[in-house]
Formats: sequence, structure tokens, C-alpha cells
Amino acid sequence: MKLFIKYKLRELGFMEETMLKPPPKKVATKGAPKRVKSTPKTRSTGRIPSRWETIDAQNPDSQCSHGKGNVPKSKDSRLGTCSRSQALTPTSKPKPYLQIPYISQIPHLMRPYVEDIVNVRGDGNCGVRVVARHMGLNEEDYVLVCHALINELKNHKSDYLPIYATERRYKLIFDGLHPPTSKSGIAPLEKWLTTPGMGHIIASCYNRAVVLLTLPEMGGSCETYFLIRSAPPLKPHSNIMCLCLIPDHFLHVKLKENCPLPPPCKEWMTHKIGEAEQWLFEFLDRQVTFDDLMSKEPMLPKKPTNEHNPINLDTLEKPKQEIEDMDEDEDYALSLV
Repeated sequence: MKLFIKYKLRELGFMEETMLKPPPKKVATKGAPKRVKSTPKTRSTGRIPSRWETIDAQNPDSQCSHGKGNVPKSKDSRLGTCSRSQALTPTSKPKPYLQIPYISQIPHLMRPYVEDIVNVRGDGNCGVRVVARHMGLNEEDYVLVCHALINELKNHKSDYLPIYATERRYKLIFDGLHPPTSKSGIAPLEKWLTTPGMGHIIASCYNRAVVLLTLPEMGGSCETYFLIRSAPPLKPHSNIMCLCLIPDHFLHVKLKENCPLPPPCKEWMTHKIGEAEQWLFEFLDRQVTFDDLMSKEPMLPKKPTNEHNPINLDTLEKPKQEIEDMDEDEDYALSLV
């Protein structure tokens, strides 16, 4: 034991005589070993690059301009060809409003501002059914709408009589608002909702603007109906009622906020009373936008005229002369009798 201890002490004192050597570098004894970041050249994907990837690497200038940085390249980004999703332009995507049913019945300039179109039952009461839907009622509650419009017209006869000009016209509108009494419930033609005859009544009864949209082919024009005698409420731009007139039927149209609106009806411009004029100023900017869009709409082709087929007066004089000659012969024959 003493010899072993003496041997170890000798190794410590005379290290050059021993076989021990210091380590080549300092070895870290604390903490986890640091990870060495691999470069793109040393990174391995576990497979051999394809031919297209090799060509892409040799021709970096031929790639799509959007492929920058570390954005992964799609399979279609080869030799300057962009992927299908990147090749689509905003104009090639279908416009969302084109998927709305009955959108073809709306004038072109107003189609981007339509949120939805709802059809109602076509039994002659479609107009008041649309009003009932807009007011949050059931379609079958259109009778309540009829009674409300009757009370509005009866209680303010002096306001509406100048619009209708005659007592007879006023009575036709008043009788037309009464719901049909037939068992089938189908309203005859004289009881259909008409515009502008009843547009101002609806607006005044429910204290909101009423918009009528129709195609030029229908023979009418788009109009807005305001209250006859009252000023606008606190938020006149909310809850605008919109009806679309198609052949013998009305549709319920839901418009987007702050959309253009057609100008007011001529009868309202002539017969508005007092504070009702403020409605015009509340919606003036939206009406100006509508007029600007309307000026860009393509014009309908004019109906054929006789401009290129003039009437020849000589051809008309000849039959006239023949008739006169026949009359003279007839008079001569009668004189002989």
C-alpha cells in the first residue's frame, strides 16, 4: 500500500516522466451541447432534387416575381409560370350580387347595392305583402297593412286630394286599398298596389322613405317617395323600404347602407307641405350619386319611326281626288232621277 501511494505521488511531482497527456481542448462539463445551425447547403431533405428544381436553381431570374425570401414555391412555379390561384385576377372572380335571385330584375346601376331580394306570394296582394314583410309582420298579415293605409288616407284627405287632382281619382285609390272580399283571396286588378298613387301613403303611414326600382323596359322610372307633411325622423337613412316592380308583381328588395337612391317623385316635389321639404336635403347626396350613375347607363335603342320612310303627299291627293270625282258622279246620277 505504501509503495502504491509513493508511486502516485511521483506521478504528480514528475509528470514529464509519466504517460499522462493533457486533453487537446477544454471539455465543457456543464449544460447541454450547443446546436450547430445547418446552412442551406448542408441541409438535407432526404431525397434527390427533381429535374425541375435543378433547373429552377440554375435559372433564378425565371421565377415568378412574387416568390421572394423564404416563401415556399408551389409546384406550378416553374420557369416563370405562376400558380392557378395567383393567375386569377379580381375581375375574373364572380361578383357576389350576381348570385342573388331575381337580380336581373334590378337596374344595372343598383345591382351592386342590393343585399337580398325576397319574393312574395303573387295573388294581387304582393305590394302590401312586401310592406308587411318590411315591417316585421308575416306575409299573411297584409290585411293589417291595408287598414293602416286606409286610415292614413281617410284621416288626411286634404293632404292627398291635391295630388290626385280629382275626387274620382281619390276614390279609386281609397277603394283599391280595401282588401278583396272574394273567398279565394285573389285581388282583382283594381285593388293592386300602384305607384306613385300609393307610394306617398306608405311613406307617410310608416314614417320612412319608400324606394321603387324598375327596369326601363317596364315603361316607368325609379323613384323615391317621402312623407307629404312631416319632417324626417332622427335617423331617416335607416329602415328604407324598397320595392321592385316587375311585370304584374312586386319583390321585396333589401338595400345596403348609404347606397344611391333615385330622385323623389314629381308629385311630391309639387305638393310637399312645410317641413317635409327637409327630406330632400337629407338624401340629396345619395340622389346626386344615383344621377351620376344613371348618366353612364347605356341608352335603350329608340323605337323605329317614319323618319326614313316619309309620307308622300302626292299619293294621298290621288285617292282624295278620286273620292271627289265619285261624289260628283253620284250627284249627277241622282239629278237624273
